[in-house]
Amino acid sequence: MEGPLRVVLVTFEGLRLDALSAHGGVASVTPNLHRLEAEADWVGPAIAASSFAPASLASLWTGLQPWRHGVLHWAQRSLDPAAVTLAERFAEEGFHTEAWRDLLWLQDTDHGFRQGFGSFRWLRNLRRLGDSLSPPPAGDEFFWIGVRRPALPYERDARLLEQVAPHLPVEEFVALPERVGFAQVAGWFDPEAELPAPRARELRRLHEINLARADRVLGAVLEQLIAADGLASTLLVVTSTNGESLGEGEPAGNVSSGSSLTPEQVVVPILVRLPGVRGEQAGGAMARSGSSPAPIVGLAELAEGLPRLARAVRAGARSSGAIPWPPAAGAPLLAELYLRDGANQVALYGRDWFLLRSERFAPPPEGAWRRRIVGHVEPELLQSFRAAPPLGAGFGTADRSCRPPRCSEQAFGWRAVGHGIELSAEPAASSDGTLELAWLRLNGVPATGAAPVLVEGAVEAERSPARASRR
Repeated sequence: MEGPLRVVLVTFEGLRLDALSAHGGVASVTPNLHRLEAEADWVGPAIAASSFAPASLASLWTGLQPWRHGVLHWAQRSLDPAAVTLAERFAEEGFHTEAWRDLLWLQDTDHGFRQGFGSFRWLRNLRRLGDSLSPPPAGDEFFWIGVRRPALPYERDARLLEQVAPHLPVEEFVALPERVGFAQVAGWFDPEAELPAPRARELRRLHEINLARADRVLGAVLEQLIAADGLASTLLVVTSTNGESLGEGEPAGNVSSGSSLTPEQVVVPILVRLPGVRGEQAGGAMARSGSSPAPIVGLAELAEGLPRLARAVRAGARSSGAIPWPPAAGAPLLAELYLRDGANQVALYGRDWFLLRSERFAPPPEGAWRRRIVGHVEPELLQSFRAAPPLGAGFGTADRSCRPPRCSEQAFGWRAVGHGIELSAEPAASSDGTLELAWLRLNGVPATGAAPVLVEGAVEAERSPARASRR
C-alpha cells in the first residue's frame, strides 16, 4: 500500500464468542461489532493463553506462555523487562506506538506492560482518544486500546436503555440492580457453587448491558478512524483477552473469569479488517472462518503474527495466498491458570477438542474464591505454590501419571455453534503425557530432567529465551 499504515489493536475483557452474530449475538446490543463483523476479512474464534486477563495480555504481548513470561496470578502480575513486547516489535520497525487503557488492574501502575509504547495513557474519555485517532496518520502507527468491559463489575446504565430495549424489555431493565460488583458474586466464583436460575438470568442481562457499553467504545473508535480516511490506511484487529462464565456451572464456573480454562473463559472472538474503503461486505483477502472449518488462532501468536501481517500489507499483499494469516498452522494451543484455590489448571485445545487437567498443590483455604476475586492471595498458599512443580510431583520425570484426587484430567469435544459454544463430554482421558509434553515444549523446558520449580516468581532457565531474543 502507498502511504503510512495505522495498526489498531482493540482488546476487551470478558467479550465472549457468542457476542458475534454468527454465534447468537444480538445486533441491537452490539451494532458496531456486527457492522465490523460484516466488513472484516477474518472473523472467528481464538484461544487465549489464560482466562486470567493479565496473563493472557502478557502472552499476547510477548508470544510466550504464562509460565515463561511470569505473569501468573494477582500476587505476580508484572511483566519481565527482558521480554520483547508487541509494541517493541512495532517500535523497532519505525512505528509510533501509543496505548490507551481503562483496565482496573493497570490503573495505578503499568506493571511493565508499557514496554515499547511512546505513550501509555488512561482512557478517561473518548474525546482525547479521538484527538489521536482522527487525523490521518503522518507516519506508521501502532495503537493499543484496552477496554475493561464487558467484564465485571456490571452496571445498569440508563443511557443504554434505548440500545438494549429491543432485546431487553424496559420493565425487566429497570428491575435489575444498579450495580453488581465482585463482592456480590463472590459466592458463585467457585465452579462448584450452585447459581439459582433467576440470578443467572439477571447477571446475563447485566452482562448484555456491559456489552452494549463496550460496543459504544468500539463505535467511537470506528467513527474516528472513518473520519480520518475511511479506514483506507488502518489494519484493525478486535479481540478479547478472556471470556467470562455466565452460569454455565461445572466445569466452567458460574459468574467469573480466571476460574477455569473451559471454552466460555478462553475461547474468544477475533476480527481482522485489512485497510481499504468498502461497504458492508468483507474485503475477501483472507478466507473467512465461516466458509470452512477454520484453523484455531492463538492470541499469543499475535505477538509476531500482527507485525508480520502489517509488513505484508505495507508490501501491497492483497490476495489470500499472500496474506500471512492465520499466524500458525493450527497446532494445538495451550492455556494455563495458576494458583486458583490451591490448584493449577492446564488445557490443550485442538480445533474441536480440549484436554483439561487440574493439579492440586495445597488444600483449598476456606473462602479462597471470595478473597481471590478481589486480588488477595494467602501467603501460605503462595508459598506452597512456589515450592510445587506446575503439574504435580511426577512432573518433568518419566512418571506422567495423573492420579485422583490430587490430579484430574478430562477430555471434551467443543464447537462454535449458532448459540455460542457447545460442549460434548468425552470419556475420561487416560494421562498419556500428551498435555504435559505440550506444556514442556511450549514453555521451552526439556522433556527430561528435574521438574521446574517456581522460585521467587520465575524460573531463570525458562526466561532466558526472552532475553536472548531481545534485539
